[in-house]
Amino acid sequence: MRTQQATRQSQKIDPKIIATSAILQLSSLELTQKIENELLENPALEEEKESLCPNCNQPMKSGVCEHCGGAQEDRQSADNLVWEQFGYYYDGTNYHHSDDQYDPLSRLEDEVSLQEHLQHLLRTIIPEEDYIIADFLISSIDDNGYLQCSPTEVAETLRLQEERIVVVLKALQTLDPPGVGARTPQECLLLQLDYLSDRGSGNPLAHAIVKSYFFQLGNHRYKDIARGLGVKIAEIQKASDFIRDNLNPYPGRQFRSSWDFQPISRSSLTRPDVIIRCDGSDYTVEVVDGRDITLRINKFYRNLYLDMQNNRQSYTPEERKHTSNYIERAELLIKNIHQRRQTVHDITCCIVVFQRRFLETGDRLDLIPLTRTRVAATLGTDESTVSRALSNKYVELPNHQITDYEIFFDASLSIKEIIRDIIEGEDACNPISDEDIKKKLCAMGYDIARRTVTKYREEMEVLSSNLRRRY
Repeated sequence: MRTQQATRQSQKIDPKIIATSAILQLSSLELTQKIENELLENPALEEEKESLCPNCNQPMKSGVCEHCGGAQEDRQSADNLVWEQFGYYYDGTNYHHSDDQYDPLSRLEDEVSLQEHLQHLLRTIIPEEDYIIADFLISSIDDNGYLQCSPTEVAETLRLQEERIVVVLKALQTLDPPGVGARTPQECLLLQLDYLSDRGSGNPLAHAIVKSYFFQLGNHRYKDIARGLGVKIAEIQKASDFIRDNLNPYPGRQFRSSWDFQPISRSSLTRPDVIIRCDGSDYTVEVVDGRDITLRINKFYRNLYLDMQNNRQSYTPEERKHTSNYIERAELLIKNIHQRRQTVHDITCCIVVFQRRFLETGDRLDLIPLTRTRVAATLGTDESTVSRALSNKYVELPNHQITDYEIFFDASLSIKEIIRDIIEGEDACNPISDEDIKKKLCAMGYDIARRTVTKYREEMEVLSSNLRRRY
């Protein structure tokens, strides 16, 4: 039996490097959460409390703000303002309430859900013995206003006649918002057209289209619809415009609770990680990474750690290891946060230099082709560092638009804007095809394939020429 020895090299990554990379990739919200978790878990780390100016929210020193010159308010007057908000007054000795029955919660505005709204209305038009049916149906309506079950399923569950379920459902479908209680988008639009018709503002042609040619309507097959109904294509186009402008395929969304708000655009709720401001003829970069939180090592743990270094024999190995681990964790986090801030700041400043023209005009056509490799080479760092630093982060531009960093590196953006301009200037009755767009781009000096034009158009959520055609 022979024994062989082999030498094999393996690379081990320093855990500190891993921790640094992990912090670098965090967004500002994720970093804030990371800091809060570490404050709870690590007794050697603490937040340094600062006195903030009531005028500009900047740190104060000795009761005076160095930013705006404001002075710290008198504590008693500040307390009075707080108490007055809740209906109390100060008589010089004690606080008294102006109303013994005062309830602070009564000042909160009630949120009315779609289900509560429907239940209130439906119970006023149906007999009490049908309340159980009404409650079951309403509980089966989703946030968009659609019923997620059939009358047959309700009848089987409640062990009632299906005819009773249908009667209550029809009553439900007459309520506001119009279209609520529908089981399909087609039924939803028909309910709304019936609602408008009952009020003298209906459109019989639109009703006929939705009822008999719903699939063709969704695919803009206006010629087929016109041929089937025996009318001109222009009339079908006009009825389609009526449907688009007056009907809502998601009637329940107007009752969405404030805490479940879904914005129209992503930027309407996105918090920027970096803010680029125009300061006269120059630009400033501010990294928003938990700027309201200042961390430091707990004084007790710091003194304990120093004493352990000088009097090692007075502490057990477990005590020294425990304290050392917490101290090192806290110091590494503080160091990584500062390094993250500096890295993101330097990279953004480099981008500002390259994309200065775009920042001045806000026109995407002024974006220059830029790669992370070029930024990394300019700063003398690795491309991976640039990628991690900008990953999942958003920047607020001088025009207050909030976007991700991809905008600076997407080479197709300028071409997309040109495609958008070409489409916006087209003849609506004879929209330009992707092939013709490709030819126009080639004439401008852009060597691009038709399938690439199609890809960019779809990414911009622009319909094809056949679906854009007006009659």
